[in-house]
Amino acid sequence: MVSERTSGLRVRSHLPANTEIQTKKSDHVTLPKVGQKQPKDEAKDAFGGTPIASTEATTKTEAPPTVGRPRAETVDTMWRKIDEALVGQSSLEAAIGQLSTLGFKLVSSKDGDAELKKDGFKLELDSKRIGAHTALKVELEGPEKGGKKPKKEGVAVEGTILPPDLWHTMKVRVENTMDEFAAGLKLLGKNPLPTSFDGVKALIDSGRGAKVKEKEAIQDAQIAAALAQLQAQIEDLKAKGIAPQKVVVYVDGPDGAGKSSTGAIVLQALAAAGYTTSAVPFKAPTAAERSQHWLQRFKDNGIPQGEFQAVLWDRGPAGDTVYGPRTPAEVTKMADEFKQMEQDLAKEGVLMLKLHIFADPEKQAETFGKRLGRQAVADEIEGRLVKAGKLTDVGRNQLDVVRHKIDGDDFRALVRFDEYQAKFKRFSKASGMRMIDATKRHDARLEIISAFSSDLSAWGTSSKS
Repeated sequence: MVSERTSGLRVRSHLPANTEIQTKKSDHVTLPKVGQKQPKDEAKDAFGGTPIASTEATTKTEAPPTVGRPRAETVDTMWRKIDEALVGQSSLEAAIGQLSTLGFKLVSSKDGDAELKKDGFKLELDSKRIGAHTALKVELEGPEKGGKKPKKEGVAVEGTILPPDLWHTMKVRVENTMDEFAAGLKLLGKNPLPTSFDGVKALIDSGRGAKVKEKEAIQDAQIAAALAQLQAQIEDLKAKGIAPQKVVVYVDGPDGAGKSSTGAIVLQALAAAGYTTSAVPFKAPTAAERSQHWLQRFKDNGIPQGEFQAVLWDRGPAGDTVYGPRTPAEVTKMADEFKQMEQDLAKEGVLMLKLHIFADPEKQAETFGKRLGRQAVADEIEGRLVKAGKLTDVGRNQLDVVRHKIDGDDFRALVRFDEYQAKFKRFSKASGMRMIDATKRHDARLEIISAFSSDLSAWGTSSKS
């Protein structure tokens, strides 16, 4: 997620079982609303300066202002206005009310559908459901032009209009998740229903088809073998007295790439080699933290105390350059300061693995569909437990963790992927972060294990000299 959250770090199955999750402090600032206008730069003359009005007389007469009807709006400009108007509107009634501010008049409304019109535009809304969320199919038809009526369509989820292809990907993944849950229930039999995140995930995974399970078993074996080699490498460095005293695994990047579960894979080897593991989710800086140097909060809260400690940073310095107005010069300066911090920490025995993890929008949509499906599963499990009189406060709180894995900010980040990815890439290149394409998660995990192994080798070599 990119906005500030109160639920803390999303727990991932790839964190070692004894990993301590810290839920205090930092994440990034809330996403600006889709379509929010930014101040425009002043016009520049040919030499880069602000143009100065000429004092010379001119022989040309300025044309009088245009008189008559204003230029007609295009379907594209109207679509952008509708996109802005629907931000934060999750129900049909709320959407109709907000669209009326654009001049749309309600023509008809029946059974969750509505038709609105304005001048030559026709707007149709159709209520949908995806997981626990309300969605609206939006179809806009513009005035006839050249014998055709231009059209735009998409599906608004939590007030963000998604392209039809991404909506379809999410919907299919939700349906598959529910099918897997139903199959898992049959295998569960009379055993108690799980309420923890890992338990719910395991129940859903148990309902997958035989071919999927076979493929995953092969991949799991490959990961296990790679982690065993990494563990042996760490233990060898410890035996020689040249292993890093502390390790920071820093993951960042756009949402929906599985950053935490993918990046945390190396913590399993570190835990097996005797390191104590923990995780710190960084949220937006507090007022007190803003009064300090921008990196101070990462030093204060992200470096564990004691010998042989490993910590996962779930988001960090890169986000401070992405979710806020930063000039290229500022980003470069911040990247240089971050690299200097890394060098200073290395002198204190701290090895930092910096990962910019991303996935293409199609993969992100699939991930969000999986999370939406888990939300629906959590609701179903809660309903069954309530009916049986077996729902405890602990169980309800655990199911809330499952439900809080996705919210409206995720959908807004999805449609702005290119923008955010470009900003992350700018900082990553300047600060020396590794860029990991996690569209194929298995390949990404193997790449991260290999990258950490290379860093350990370099650490061991430098320690000898």
